[in-house]
Amino acid sequence: MIWDDIIPEQDKEIFARGGYGRKYELGRKPALLLIDFTYEFTGWAPVPVLQAQNDFPTACGENAWQAAGFTRQLLEAARRKGLPIVYTRVDRDYKANPYDQKKNLDTGRKPLSNNDRATQIIDELRPGEGEPVVSKIAPSAFWGTPLVSYLIKNQIDTLIVAGGVTSGCVRASVNDAFSLGYKICLVEDCVFDRGEASHKVNLWDMNAKQANVVGLAEALEYIGQF
Repeated sequence: MIWDDIIPEQDKEIFARGGYGRKYELGRKPALLLIDFTYEFTGWAPVPVLQAQNDFPTACGENAWQAAGFTRQLLEAARRKGLPIVYTRVDRDYKANPYDQKKNLDTGRKPLSNNDRATQIIDELRPGEGEPVVSKIAPSAFWGTPLVSYLIKNQIDTLIVAGGVTSGCVRASVNDAFSLGYKICLVEDCVFDRGEASHKVNLWDMNAKQANVVGLAEALEYIGQF
């Protein structure tokens, strides 16, 4: 797996002895959740991360764009099968936004608004008709949003998750989804982070505790059942 080169062998043994990392059976009513595929997190183009940060300090550059390319395949498969598809983006107009308290806040940068192109879903993954975009005010896609109501209405029991960043909004959303009783298919090829270590470690830990971390081929096979 992607984390094999970074996780110490003793840690792997400890988790294996504890029974962590076993796969569970996914459900029969999945939805696709695409987290924060917006330009402020991708950057304008697939360039190295340090270069992408010239666009936005939050940008993940080529890491995000590579994930977006794989996610396009996931999205097309979900649309062919008629699965519910939900996007998220950060609500930059909310005046009491917890994001204002982020430790990495750069007070010298111009604040973004919901009308800025930077806060829109990238064109390559543009939402289709009937595919809602949830505006969130915290890292989790669930916190203070109508996402649960949407999932209940559609009788969803499993979330196929893509987006960024792995160690931030993806992790927070997976934690909440698991706590709410959803099965989670976290697609390794379709999530991204600005840091290699945080990306790998968080994938490993989520796979150990909350989610089935799978490759794109396995996710497409799962979608193909419906």
